[in-house]
Amino acid sequence: MRLAFALLFSALLSTQTFAQNPDTTWVQTYTWEAQNNPATAYESPGRRWFDFPASDNDSTYQKVLMYYNLKCFEDGTAGNLGYACGEWDYLTYTYLFDHTGMMDSNSLTHPHWLIDDLDFVSDTLVTEVAQVPVDTVRWTYSNYELSGATSSGEAVGTFTAAPSELEWESDCGRMQWVWSADELEALGWNGTPSVGVEWPAVASLVEARDAVQWNFYWSAADSLGGFYTGPIAASSKVSDASAPGRFVLDAPLEWDGESHLVVEVLMQLDEAPVWEADWAGEEAPQKTWQAGTAGSYVHFDGNDRIEVAVDEINVIDDAVTVEFWSRGTPEFQPENNSICEGMNADNQREINIHFPWSNGRIYWDAGFDGGYDRIDQAAETNQYEGEWHHWAFTKDVATATMAIYFDGALWHSGTDKDNLFGDMVRFHIGCNGNSGNDYRGDVDEFRMWNAALAPTAVAEFFNRSVDESHPNADDLLINLSMDVNLELYAIGDGVTHFSHGNAGAKKYEASEAFWHPGAMPQGVRPSLIWWSGDAAAADSVVVDHVEAIPATSIAEWAVQGNAVTWESLEYGWPAETVRTTRTPSGEVLATYPLAGSATEYLNDTLTYFSVPFEVVDRYELARYITPYGIGLTLDDDGWTWVFDVSDYVHLLRDSVELQAGNWQELLDMKFAFVHGTPPRDVKRMDAFWKGQYGLSTFDGNVTDHAFAPQEGESMFRLKTRASGHGFGSGNNCAEFCYNTHSVKVNGDAQWSWEIMRECADNALYPQGGTWIYDRAGWCPGAVVDTKDFELTPLVAGQDEFSVDYDITYDPDGNYRFEGQIVAYGEPNMTYDVEISQILSPSDDKLESRWNPICESPTVRIRNNGSQLLTTCQFSYGIEGGATATYEWTGNLAFLESVEVELPYDDPSLYEGNDEEWVLFEVEVNQPNGMVDEEPRNNKASSRFHRVPTWSYPDLDDNRVIIWTKTNQVAWETSVELLDAQGNLVWERGYPTANTTFKDTLSLNQGCYRFTVNDVGDDGQSFWANSDGSGYTRLKKVAGGNFINFEPDFGRYISQAFFFQTNLVTVEEELPISPVSMVVFPNPSDGVFQVSLGGFQAGKSLDWLCYDAMGRLINSGEWQVSSGLLQSLDLSDLPTGTYALICYDGQGRKLSKWLQKQ
Repeated sequence: MRLAFALLFSALLSTQTFAQNPDTTWVQTYTWEAQNNPATAYESPGRRWFDFPASDNDSTYQKVLMYYNLKCFEDGTAGNLGYACGEWDYLTYTYLFDHTGMMDSNSLTHPHWLIDDLDFVSDTLVTEVAQVPVDTVRWTYSNYELSGATSSGEAVGTFTAAPSELEWESDCGRMQWVWSADELEALGWNGTPSVGVEWPAVASLVEARDAVQWNFYWSAADSLGGFYTGPIAASSKVSDASAPGRFVLDAPLEWDGESHLVVEVLMQLDEAPVWEADWAGEEAPQKTWQAGTAGSYVHFDGNDRIEVAVDEINVIDDAVTVEFWSRGTPEFQPENNSICEGMNADNQREINIHFPWSNGRIYWDAGFDGGYDRIDQAAETNQYEGEWHHWAFTKDVATATMAIYFDGALWHSGTDKDNLFGDMVRFHIGCNGNSGNDYRGDVDEFRMWNAALAPTAVAEFFNRSVDESHPNADDLLINLSMDVNLELYAIGDGVTHFSHGNAGAKKYEASEAFWHPGAMPQGVRPSLIWWSGDAAAADSVVVDHVEAIPATSIAEWAVQGNAVTWESLEYGWPAETVRTTRTPSGEVLATYPLAGSATEYLNDTLTYFSVPFEVVDRYELARYITPYGIGLTLDDDGWTWVFDVSDYVHLLRDSVELQAGNWQELLDMKFAFVHGTPPRDVKRMDAFWKGQYGLSTFDGNVTDHAFAPQEGESMFRLKTRASGHGFGSGNNCAEFCYNTHSVKVNGDAQWSWEIMRECADNALYPQGGTWIYDRAGWCPGAVVDTKDFELTPLVAGQDEFSVDYDITYDPDGNYRFEGQIVAYGEPNMTYDVEISQILSPSDDKLESRWNPICESPTVRIRNNGSQLLTTCQFSYGIEGGATATYEWTGNLAFLESVEVELPYDDPSLYEGNDEEWVLFEVEVNQPNGMVDEEPRNNKASSRFHRVPTWSYPDLDDNRVIIWTKTNQVAWETSVELLDAQGNLVWERGYPTANTTFKDTLSLNQGCYRFTVNDVGDDGQSFWANSDGSGYTRLKKVAGGNFINFEPDFGRYISQAFFFQTNLVTVEEELPISPVSMVVFPNPSDGVFQVSLGGFQAGKSLDWLCYDAMGRLINSGEWQVSSGLLQSLDLSDLPTGTYALICYDGQGRKLSKWLQKQ
């Protein structure tokens, strides 16, 4: 189903500072409301269809702007992880999918044969054997014999128990009984150690001397409610050679007169026991416990899967239960895996269990309807690895619930989960539906039900077999016990379950027994004969046990239409398989070749074509990185980033499929189609470099791209968008490493630049993470840089040209990289100057580091005419205030932009109510004295608030206290005060760490700007460094603050204000000349030249040199003279970054970073 909703209307967005004209068509796409919806689990905006202006509407647009507005969640939290804004800096792509209407298919290949579910060239396997090949494990036991022994039979009651009443009937089981201290005393245990035990009932079951083993425990409890697991007091591993039912202990059992005795029997037989007689014994309520094992289990070691015939399970519609026993392999868990997954015909997930994912969370996905329902929760390590546990996963659409059960008890649940199930075409156990993300561990008793089992049913039957007493017996679809099919030599029946790979069935150890646990039948405790006497070590006993060698799958595949499927499945053993005799620790004692009939397989390749599909071209419109969201607020109206997407105007027509945003924040996205004449018409776009490229292989994967102009195409632009990611080794590439990017045209280098982007001056601050760190082409909470390269002068008139993109090599990291060529017609206008943006005054949050202002307004203009722009006229002013004019002169080529400061001395710009909205209006015209050919882009306006007004009551004071507490790197901090004309009124630095400085200034009435700078780019307080904390406040003399600056500000923080007072300072104000410091060469081998200017001649100048950790390395004093040039020798210091600080007598300072190579 295609979702389409849009809103088209003409309006003027008066609060935006990007220049618009009233004739603008708006297209609303994603909205906050659609995403802020608990019914959809606050899902990502995702891939959706929207209606855009018709391609045949005869309208032209001078530009198209995309308004990308983010705000924090209102009801839920981002990803349900507890934060209103998402915690991390995630990549966010905005894609357009162009449905071309053309059909295509892919030429595909597949191996004719797969052995062990893998491709091969040739292989030989033994496929016919007399019996299943086995390895032999040779056990060696200590053996003890009795001498001078006497026996004492336990008193036997009137009860006789039938062993056939045991609920486990496999070849393996575990039983425990307890005799209380009172019973031991009655049996005469005082002072007589027992050195042997005899149970006549097992005499006939001892096929091997270690088939029945005993453990004995002393316990403080005289009853059993489960298996006792205390320290072992004595044991017996083999039966007595002269008496099969008798067992000699490895240590005498000496009773202390108080403890209770727990006796344990471990039975490890070759097949289920056949008892020759009933047990002689007595009822002993609460003194017995037993459990069996479920036969065999499957061991998945990777690249194994059990395929389920989907006809068996496609009755599932609105309810399901998946349950199994598992024990993950600790060597590998947790890792990304699926223990089972079912896919529909569109390769979409219907059922999946990540068990767990690499983050230790278990995910249960069930039901697809545009997305799958999911619940998940972090698990304890011992719940998914190293121990046997039962898990059950249920979903009931009728109640819209999903649940996960652990060992029969509810472990996690979720509501509002109502996606129905569709038919599946694949269902795999041991991996995902595409045979990847292998599960590595042990699995048994895999069941699947066409019902959501009730909690009581899960609890009652999770550790026992299903029989007719089960309340959902008729709903059982899969009941896979993982026993080997001796006809196939593999797990499965070859009809409904098919084994691929070489997953082997293994027998349980008796000590692992968990099947059908509970008291012995009727609570019977058998009669035992106890032996006393002397036990002496005899010759050791050697017992051999065999383990079947798992067979390997041999699958023959064939083409069926537009797909391949296996048509035969057999099993065999690689011809080089060697049978071994080994010790339990793995030491090989002997080897034997594999006997049988061998078959050689020579592989070839099947070729076929995929199902035809529509050609859909993906274009990236923009890229954004989400901010660190802990503690972040984006206000009720959100933050808006504006992207110029005019180069995609030909694609933004009619019905358009877009993909944007993610689940980190709420997204509102709209497009402004500004009517008018564009600078040039877009003819075509070619998107060719697109995707993720590792730096180590970038040159091999991002290669020359050839472009052939078509008729009517005369101008060309290359657009690139690169953001570096990954770090942690080497140079911390690509996210944090400096490297050079370059563009070649026709093989010749034309542009080269350093990719690293300054992040400490980001408008969106402070953020919850390391937002200040410079990154490769991006910053958290900011757009990713798009580079536009004008190719026209380099390729004009050529039938074909090529472009190439290079990045400095590094073995680590990757780039998300896009490359597009835009073809245009000739310029549409000779003379057109456009106001692109009002930078100040403005309430645009992206310009909030500078706004509100005292200074003159600043706008950005662009030359849209083909002629070089050398002059234009401005008219501007505040609504209700004076109108000013200004003539700009310069040199601006076609499509070049420049920021223009517009002189304005009307105090209404900054003096007045700072809570009311004020309108600034500006108009530009007369480019080069000519008539502007597109007047609709000549005007712009912005709404803004004035600077705050600060004053004392009755305006009777004019003092301001600059109150700064330094952190541990005081030299990084400096402050300055400027007047409305940009003149320096006062500045200072701070020489001492962790110290409070108080400077009192007397100010005349006027508008000022106060700025706190930090040369370390980490503000006065930042959580991820060792600089400590500091702050700066502008305080009133009588107490209270004019302002308390946010200390986590990165590079600088600035506030303009109007100071109102009746007092006038009559002291002569000496002008403070600007000072400068130039260090060269930088970087160098350690000897730097320092050129200083603007300092007062004849005065001393203090200098200090710090290392990157803020430690003072050296200091000194220079005498200032005209054109001072001073040498600084750091050649004896290690390679690194250093800071040079200079102070003059007025407390002013300059800082420079030095890099010693």
